[in-house]
Amino acid sequence: MDFFIPIRKIGLGALGVILLWQGAHWLLPPRLVPPPIPTLLLCIQLFPQNLLFHLLASLARTLMAVIISVLLSLPLGILLGRSPRFDRILTPVVYILYPVPKIAFLPVFMILLGIGDTAKVILVAAVIFFQIVILVRDEVRELSEEQIEVVKVHGGNGWEVVRFILLPASLGGVFSALRLASGTSLAVLFFAETFFTRWGLGYFIMDAWSRMDYPRMYAGIITLGVAGWILFTGIDGLEHLLRPYKQFGEPEWPA
Repeated sequence: MDFFIPIRKIGLGALGVILLWQGAHWLLPPRLVPPPIPTLLLCIQLFPQNLLFHLLASLARTLMAVIISVLLSLPLGILLGRSPRFDRILTPVVYILYPVPKIAFLPVFMILLGIGDTAKVILVAAVIFFQIVILVRDEVRELSEEQIEVVKVHGGNGWEVVRFILLPASLGGVFSALRLASGTSLAVLFFAETFFTRWGLGYFIMDAWSRMDYPRMYAGIITLGVAGWILFTGIDGLEHLLRPYKQFGEPEWPA
């Protein structure tokens, strides 16, 4: 039941956005800010025709980026958190690259990987990668040696330490990073989808803008908000599945 509480909150938030939107429509030139209700109806009308496919294209790129970034950053974050030697060597590199706006790497990725989806996916993965590395490293650092010794004393090997101690401790950092990076990832993907592609919400919105078809442009923006809602809801659902102990406290380590 608790999982559906945010839906009611989203409904109230959506009502607030509609009221603000209607006010902007009254105050600004109507051609530039179309009324909300007709635009929402247009969005519903366009959704099964082509908006759905643009949404799926953007979500597919984002999902691939999440998978790649987690697979690469999770073991690196654990390594930095457990090995002072690697932490001294690699953390300065992470600190240098992390603040650089990842959108600046788009031309580099296009030169190296071509102008197709691969460059766009890797660009979004780069946004998520560094946040996961840093948060996982910090989560693992907080572990006490006593927690690890519990597994070793009972005959656990290195893999069991990873499975029962390091991975559960890392998941909090992974999901926190995914939430923090979701908005930035969509913004970066929106920009990347304006180059050399005909599918994706970024392309749809900018194509409508270039045609001065503002109702269609706003319909694309609404769908981009839906994409964000799907991402956040999916992250919450996955965390609920993988970390059921979160709502009851920390997991009990094997005795």
